[in-house]
Amino acid sequence: MSVNIQRRLDRKQAAAFLTERGYRTAPATLAKLACLGGGPTFESFGRRPLYREADLIAWAQARTTGQRRSTGDPGAASGEGSEPDARAKRAPTEPDIDEIVAKALRAAGITPASRERAATASAGQ
Repeated sequence: MSVNIQRRLDRKQAAAFLTERGYRTAPATLAKLACLGGGPTFESFGRRPLYREADLIAWAQARTTGQRRSTGDPGAASGEGSEPDARAKRAPTEPDIDEIVAKALRAAGITPASRERAATASAGQ
């Protein structure tokens, strides 16, 4: 029986790992992206996120443009075998702000009806 054991890093170690390899990243950035989306994939061990080294490098390279001659130059595609327009084909990593707000309001138990009642009540004062 073969077991595939890969080293897993906590958030602080993952940020240090990326920074040592030239992809300067703060632990707070990884924490934010874990909540909002767009960060490297991770597993959870209890409440602790654990990152695989290969996933961290793949994420960092996917965010890298490749060599450029100016800020207006889109740069060569990064990664092996990538097409020049691979960055444009990639799904957007930025979450929609309306989705974030709606999710937060639902989590707080605020419905459109309760918002309307609160707005009406405060307008009458």
